[in-house]
Amino acid sequence: MSVARLMQQAAAGVSGGGGDGDFTSATYVSNYAIPSVTTNLRGVAVSSDETKLLFIDVTSSPDDLSRIEMTTAGDLSTASVANSSTIGTGTKSSIFIQTPSILWALDASFDNIKKYTLNADFGNAVSSTATYSVPAGFNPIGSDNPWSLTFNQDGTKMFIGDFNADGIQEFSLSTAYDPSTATYTANGSVAAQTGTPYAQCWNNDGSKMYVIETGAGSSVLYQYSLSSTYDVTTLSYDGSLALTAGPLATGYAFGVSVSDDNQSLYISGLLVGVSAYIIKYSTVTPASSWTDPDLANASYDSVSFSVSSQEASPVGLFFSPDGDNCYVIGFTGKDVNEYSLSTSWDITSASFVSSLSVSAKDSFPRDLWFKDDGTELYIVGTSSNSVHQYTLSTAWDVSSGTFTQSFSVSSQSSFTRGLTFKPDGTKMFTLDSSSDNSFQYSLSTAWDISTASYDSKSLATGTPNPTAPRFNPDGTKLWLIDNSPDDVRQYSLSTAWDLSTGSYDSVLFSVGSQEAAAQGLFFKDDGQKMYVVGTTNDTIYQYST
Repeated sequence: MSVARLMQQAAAGVSGGGGDGDFTSATYVSNYAIPSVTTNLRGVAVSSDETKLLFIDVTSSPDDLSRIEMTTAGDLSTASVANSSTIGTGTKSSIFIQTPSILWALDASFDNIKKYTLNADFGNAVSSTATYSVPAGFNPIGSDNPWSLTFNQDGTKMFIGDFNADGIQEFSLSTAYDPSTATYTANGSVAAQTGTPYAQCWNNDGSKMYVIETGAGSSVLYQYSLSSTYDVTTLSYDGSLALTAGPLATGYAFGVSVSDDNQSLYISGLLVGVSAYIIKYSTVTPASSWTDPDLANASYDSVSFSVSSQEASPVGLFFSPDGDNCYVIGFTGKDVNEYSLSTSWDITSASFVSSLSVSAKDSFPRDLWFKDDGTELYIVGTSSNSVHQYTLSTAWDVSSGTFTQSFSVSSQSSFTRGLTFKPDGTKMFTLDSSSDNSFQYSLSTAWDISTASYDSKSLATGTPNPTAPRFNPDGTKLWLIDNSPDDVRQYSLSTAWDLSTGSYDSVLFSVGSQEAAAQGLFFKDDGQKMYVVGTTNDTIYQYST
């Protein structure tokens, strides 16, 4: 936290607020794909109000300092790059904000510390005002492999992350924010966790410290508690957070910044050959933003994405909860195809990643579903009339999937075309287009289909070709596709998750103008976008609902 921010809070009679900065169980929120001109991010810093981010790009020489602005505080979906300016040669591996108009950077190429004045509060245009050599620390010959730089709240302590020291070195500054007055104090060793502390930052009172280790799809945030604030001799290891969500599933994490309320974690990351990203994690479980789709007033967005290069008969559709991954199953390729979306929920930004063959279990697969953490995949088809479960060793990566078990639904269904689960994995629902019924099952162990049993509850859909059942989050609404005549239909359940209490609402929306053989259906996590795929055009279509 900056001194300016502390002064503002003191004047207002408030503290840093928020939690204590325990990110070991933080959840992935979203990411922002920075335009392709930026491909090699390092340090990142977030403003006190979470409306601006500064980041360093070392793609070319000289390095660039850029500013991201968010029209809604903390919401990366509203982010855009406002402007950029050069910040000198070298490799600026980390940045630190002293005040909204003073920025520090550590140059890992020249082992020096640079002080800059910004043209405005969190402005991007800079002028260099001072350069300091990195002082000798843990190693007698000097701190010769430094990568990160931070200060305490009043600038009387400076911290340098160093590969050769395997830790975060603490220096006392006799003159605040003047590295030339530094005296080495101690090394906060993190060697038990990592020998390459790429980045470091602190919570808002210095009672917690965070260190990043980077790796392709294996980056980690290590967290430490300090019994005496900003005193690395008192640090103890708390635990870690795997930084493997969104683009970090295969990319690298390089920079880290914590919001003033200790609730948000911003990571600068890189997916080699693709793009650079800002990734957000949070300690706050977001309130559900879902609003039931309004089919009566739905409209086509004139947005689509063809999957024909991978699948000629796409029949099932699924998105990861963050909208960063899309999955299509079909009975021509008999596989699950995975797509990465560089912009969450924007199908025009999709690119094919990999696939998983399911032909050994069903020669006519029809629908798919994932466990909420992406580690289990379920498919259903008409040749086996069974639900088949696959375990993914890497979450959301279908290429890491291996078959584990099956559960037959043939006693209820002879032409199984739809599959969905309750969000907690304790209920499973199928659709049969032979009887035109949806069937309900209970799982005594969540997400384990070997524990499934039929509830003797069903819903007569009243449609001749039902497929793709999808519920709202509380189980009181159900939508499905009738692919003759290509309508999305809505049902209400008077008792949540109990199909026997369902009834048709006489509400439907035709997608026939886009797809004459609609098969797959999915809704955005807020219920305001609908996606449909079918076998006539082999294309995903997007609608506003």
